[in-house]
Amino acid sequence: MSTRDAILNRLRKTVANGPPAALPAAAPRVAVTRVNDSSRPALRARFAAELERVRGQLHPAAGESEARDTLAAILRARAATRITAWDDVPLTGWADTCTALRVTRVGDDRAEAATADIGLTGCDAVIAATGTLVLEGGPGRSRLASLLPAVHIVIARECQLVPQLEDYLERKRVDGNAAYRRSSAVTLITGPSRTADIEMQIVYGAHGPLELHVILIAE
Repeated sequence: MSTRDAILNRLRKTVANGPPAALPAAAPRVAVTRVNDSSRPALRARFAAELERVRGQLHPAAGESEARDTLAAILRARAATRITAWDDVPLTGWADTCTALRVTRVGDDRAEAATADIGLTGCDAVIAATGTLVLEGGPGRSRLASLLPAVHIVIARECQLVPQLEDYLERKRVDGNAAYRRSSAVTLITGPSRTADIEMQIVYGAHGPLELHVILIAE
């Protein structure tokens, strides 16, 4: 008997014996309390520490003008010439900044996005406990902007800081998870792309951005 036949026979016996036993009822949801201080300064400091831990780079900005200056500095430092971006990047004048530096915006389809030096997006939540960014997809919010270019820049606001992922999910429950119904995908990003597939050695940028920059604008 071949291995294939043996596997199929086991499957047939399982089906013949009826449906599997019912799963036990889910345990009550327990609130996570890893972040004890939920004040804005404490969340900002925790996020900065966690982002640095996963090799992301935080750029605090006092306002939009400083955020544009930071964006320009990153573009110059990377000698960027092409950028792919969300339609609703939460920073006024970002396109003018790119134009002034002769950085051309390319389309968000795979062929075009793959030629971009920079991916520019907003985000929907900033998770302090893990240094994670939540990006809800949808029209004008291509996932490729955060996945294909070597450098990913995220424009975030301090009001988007939450202690843990559970807090973000609770916000979504309050509005009936409407965001999930209109989103093509929800992406959680914790630092630049990395893998340890080969000999358990961590390699950065193998399957996505080599650099992650977060410009965090104060309210």
